[in-house]
Order: sequence, then structure tokens, then C-alpha cells
Amino acid sequence: MKQCLQLDEPLDAAIFACLTTCFWCITWLGEFTVANLKVFHPMKHVTHSAMSCMHNCHGLEVIKFNLPWTKMTPSTGQGESVQCAQQEGPADPVSTLHNHLHINPGPADSHLFSWKAKDRALWPLTHNQFIKCISALAIQLNLPNIKGHSLHIESTLEYLL
Repeated sequence: MKQCLQLDEPLDAAIFACLTTCFWCITWLGEFTVANLKVFHPMKHVTHSAMSCMHNCHGLEVIKFNLPWTKMTPSTGQGESVQCAQQEGPADPVSTLHNHLHINPGPADSHLFSWKAKDRALWPLTHNQFIKCISALAIQLNLPNIKGHSLHIESTLEYLL
């Protein structure tokens, strides 16, 4: 999919970074996207300030995300932390996230996967924008149509196999 995206374009950079992050963190897509443009709230959605970097015992960069809310904790208000490590190949979540943050810099309280619209405003990445783009890419590449749950299942299988 990477070869079909223009990673110097704000929306494509945000979508690919979100894709690789959700895949390697084994998270639900809804934990890294918003339902629509009007519902973003820093107490419920992941922001730039919710991310921290460290290195594992092999010296690879690991990115930790403090999710304020998860699918499993919707009413408690207690989120959880997830992390992903640097990977070899085109689906490396660390390099895709660094690219996204370079193309779409934002303040600490902005949505992590906000992207610069043509009017230069930052818009949070919505679930529908993500699914629409990934579905179009799947058709273009003659791949099965990946939905949010499929992404979660595929990443679990990657770690198990």
C-alpha cells in the first residue's frame, strides 16, 4: 500500500502512520481515529502529548502511546498504554510516524493523526476517511478489503506466526 500513497501529502502521511501504528500496537482503529471532525476531545482521543519515545534492549526505538480511552474501558475513563517498536521494511511504524509528524506538525493537545487541510487547518483523522482510503487502495491493489477489525486480527496473527 505504501507505494500507492504520496507520503509527502498530509492526509496520506496521516493515514499510513495510523495504519502502521494500529497494526503494530494491535489496537482498535477507533482508539487512534475520531468518529467525525466535531467530536475530537483531548481527554478521550490520543494526542501528540500522549506519545513518548524510548529504546528497547536491542537499541530499537519504541514508541509508547497513552490512550485516554479504549474500546474495553469506555465508561471508566481509564485508558491504557500501548507501544510499537521499530520494524524492518516499508511498514515500520516508527519511520511512518516520524514522517507524519514532519508533514503534519501540531501542538501537544492536537489529535495525534491530525493532518493539514488545504486551508492549513489541522483536522483529526476520522474513521471514515481512513476506511475510505484503505478500501480504495485495496481495490487498486486487488487485495481483500481490510476493515478495522480485520486490521486488528491481521496484526495479532503477525505476532503469533
